[in-house]
Amino acid sequence: MTFWYNAIAPFTPQYHALGHSWDNYAAWYGLHHLKEMVSLDALLNPSVVEPDYKNSEDWTYIICDGVWLTGFYSSIDYVLQRTKSLHYQLIAVVKEPTEACHQIALDGFEFIGYDLLDDAYSISTLTNCTGIASTLMPDDFNEHGLISDYNRAILAQKEFVEFNPNEPHSRCYLMAVWRQKLEMFS
Repeated sequence: MTFWYNAIAPFTPQYHALGHSWDNYAAWYGLHHLKEMVSLDALLNPSVVEPDYKNSEDWTYIICDGVWLTGFYSSIDYVLQRTKSLHYQLIAVVKEPTEACHQIALDGFEFIGYDLLDDAYSISTLTNCTGIASTLMPDDFNEHGLISDYNRAILAQKEFVEFNPNEPHSRCYLMAVWRQKLEMFS
């Protein structure tokens, strides 16, 4: 299993890097039971890692998939070195896991669920595409805005494509997500 890493801005009732309203989001999506959002969506939980794309050494850590920059990195140390924000969550992900991940241990991290990330690695089909048809119900989402059950996440991934064949965000990757909360203060 290959882990990729990132540091993302929190989205909680108290904080959002881009100033989005928690109450407006919860009402828009109908997920009033959320305690926080831990999404791979670049608008909801933007990356706070600042790579230097002109530095060839940085490219040894930047994960690309064909022509796409994934927004993930191969090294925790690199992520921490390139994170300038004081408010972030360190995450680890596995793209398209072939088994349930809730019992897979990653030192210093906890498994928090599955996200469905569009094939351009920017929008979470799960947390930022309300108009896409599926059989997902609010109870399918855990307190982080993710799906806890592996089989339910796979079914949602298949439904998005089946029910929405012309929607670009329906072509999505199943991403297992682990998180380590880090509060950095100067």
